[in-house]
Amino acid sequence: MTPVVNPIAFTVARLSMSCFKGKEDVKNQNTSTENRREFLSRSAGAIAIPTVISASALGLGAAVAPSDRITIGMIGIGRQARAYNLPWFLKSAETEVVAVCDVDSWRLKNAAEMVRQGGGAARSHADFRMLLDDSSIDAVMVSTPDHSHVPISIAALRKKKD
Repeated sequence: MTPVVNPIAFTVARLSMSCFKGKEDVKNQNTSTENRREFLSRSAGAIAIPTVISASALGLGAAVAPSDRITIGMIGIGRQARAYNLPWFLKSAETEVVAVCDVDSWRLKNAAEMVRQGGGAARSHADFRMLLDDSSIDAVMVSTPDHSHVPISIAALRKKKD
């Protein structure tokens, strides 16, 4: 497993080390104002970094970083899904609906339009197996009739979907 390095801390450390050119500079760091000036001018860029990188990209603030969102595939877009499940996922900052699936073409078109109106874009599938083959989907919401819950849920678990 490779270690994770904080890019801001790494940049600050690199900038602070770069102002000293050799052993002589390290010895005289307290007496030389030139080294302090160099340090301040070089580290000024590190102070500006948080304003260059958006807070949402770092997962800070109210927004969730895109890499921290759970991508959802909706299987079955009947009354329960349209009235409760899909709207909840569309309002959540932690989730993103990326695919919808239903055997009824009207419901499928309706669900894709709901996602579009919510600011997203969802791929449409008539076969749940096509949705489960999509590696960009982290989890699925199964809102099908009772008799089909188990086979679809088992297939989703086999494809490592939560």
